[in-house]
Amino acid sequence: MVYDLIKKRKICYLGLIAGIIAGTVYVNINWYKSSDVINTYLCNFNRTMTSKDIIKNELQYYIFENRLKEMFIVFLFNMTFIGSAFNCMYMFYLGGTSAIVSSMMTLRYGYKAFCYFGMSVCPHYIVYMQMVMFAMTFFSSLKDKRIKKGMLKSVIINTCIIILLIWSESMLEAYVRIDYFN
Repeated sequence: MVYDLIKKRKICYLGLIAGIIAGTVYVNINWYKSSDVINTYLCNFNRTMTSKDIIKNELQYYIFENRLKEMFIVFLFNMTFIGSAFNCMYMFYLGGTSAIVSSMMTLRYGYKAFCYFGMSVCPHYIVYMQMVMFAMTFFSSLKDKRIKKGMLKSVIINTCIIILLIWSESMLEAYVRIDYFN
């Protein structure tokens, strides 16, 4: 059963790994050409993040709303014939953006950046990635089947699970995120 699940998600994992590699290579090639711009961006980003007072209720609502929109877009694309290609490109995007941020921080701050990047994505990113993979697998399996009377219960339960994962991820990101406690 686990092997079948991994086999179904193989294209997503390949997209994620390719995105991580591409993002890392991109930053390492362009670092010296635009290091002043990147340093300015990182310094501005750090000042903005540390100087803002965060209203956690509004942050949670904002994250929940954005994740719900993301999953709706994943749903829409998975109902079409380009669902697998979209899933691969979406995972490529997620891996690439994570690699770009972590690589920029590493080149700027050294090994301490790994610690900070790890703190900034835990624990919510673990739930987020599981939610994305679960949603992609569920939505792509829906496309191939016609919804029957007995299957409606399964669709409702899985949709509720996805919404619950979105809610818990937004709660974790808004309230439990480790780097807020600095």
